[in-house]
Amino acid sequence: MQSSIDDLRLECNWQSKCLLRLQRFYSVSDMVALFKTYLLSRIEYKTPAIFHCTKTRLASVDRILLRYLNELGVSLEASLIDFNLAPLAIRRDIAMLGFIQKCVTRQAPEPLLDLFLFDNSLSSDVKKHPRHLISMLQGTPSRLLTRSVWGLVPVYNKLPSEIAMCNNIRFFQRKNPRYCQRCLL
Repeated sequence: MQSSIDDLRLECNWQSKCLLRLQRFYSVSDMVALFKTYLLSRIEYKTPAIFHCTKTRLASVDRILLRYLNELGVSLEASLIDFNLAPLAIRRDIAMLGFIQKCVTRQAPEPLLDLFLFDNSLSSDVKKHPRHLISMLQGTPSRLLTRSVWGLVPVYNKLPSEIAMCNNIRFFQRKNPRYCQRCLL
């Protein structure tokens, strides 16, 4: 994993420096669009492989966006509000919540469909939505498991019903930014 993160970081740092050389020819919104076009897809391509890394290792990937926005003079808040560009940590959580939703709605490939099990033991007044999942974390002291996609199951269970019951993954991921940050829940 570390070599994958290092390769990604080196490649993206080089490309972001090349893009920043064009800054005098483009507006800030065009520069953000260039980042989204050329770098964001490369970074997000590796999300499932690096999602369970520690925060310190993922910080080097997160700094790619922070450094780029800093050079443009744009804050993280402004990038989210003005350019619809959320921090990479939030984008990773949204992507993996989308993976859970694909498995739950049976849109994922066949071998992945049974990774998450529905919790039918709870009463309907305890559940937030009918797609409540069994948490694999109960009674497990493993920190690696909490950093994996199973660590997002408690977050998924807290989603409002209108989001969790959505079968359209794009809509699901667009409506999720305020619910996806694990550290706030």
